[in-house]
Amino acid sequence: MQDKRVGILGLGPQGVAHLKFVEALGDADVVAVCDESTAVSFRFLNDGNDRFTDHLYQNLPEMLAKAQLDILVMATPWRYRCPGIKLALEAGCHVMVENPLAMTADECAAIMGLAEAHPSLRVCVNEQWRWLPSVLCVKGRLTGLNYGRLKAVRLAGKGRDANVELPRIVTHLLSILQDDMVALFESAYVNWLNAQSMVASLMTPEGI
Repeated sequence: MQDKRVGILGLGPQGVAHLKFVEALGDADVVAVCDESTAVSFRFLNDGNDRFTDHLYQNLPEMLAKAQLDILVMATPWRYRCPGIKLALEAGCHVMVENPLAMTADECAAIMGLAEAHPSLRVCVNEQWRWLPSVLCVKGRLTGLNYGRLKAVRLAGKGRDANVELPRIVTHLLSILQDDMVALFESAYVNWLNAQSMVASLMTPEGI
């Protein structure tokens, strides 16, 4: 079977990480990369990626037209995701996109409609922490406890890693424990980032 031809859209840290993951798969080749920022592209090439010099694009339509991709990996700012997914599906590409899928619920609905209109193609969101050892550990400790309906969860931690990861871990943990908390994912995480707090808090719509 011929290796899948993969393109990476967005050459920041997440895009570079996806490039390395794809190259490690063994049955897929990154044949094109794209970023609209000249500065980001220049930094990418000079960071040991000069093999992509002849396969670097500054806009998605050109990459889709010339690179003959099977799969597009999107690691762009959120506002570019809905239009980018539309272009990729119309070009016959499967799409894997970093979370969140889009900026609004209406954009998510539009993407679902586009995916349904292209039944041979797949759109997936790359964000799954349910099997992380840290999440499974906490889930195991809570399993069987009669804690009732969750209305809020508060986690505090120390150190750089805790600052970044605690809000993400708690939101994913809550999605396992209680389905109606899922809708609070993005708003809780964004609010935490805006406050630059070491504490992540989630509440149900009813409050505490």
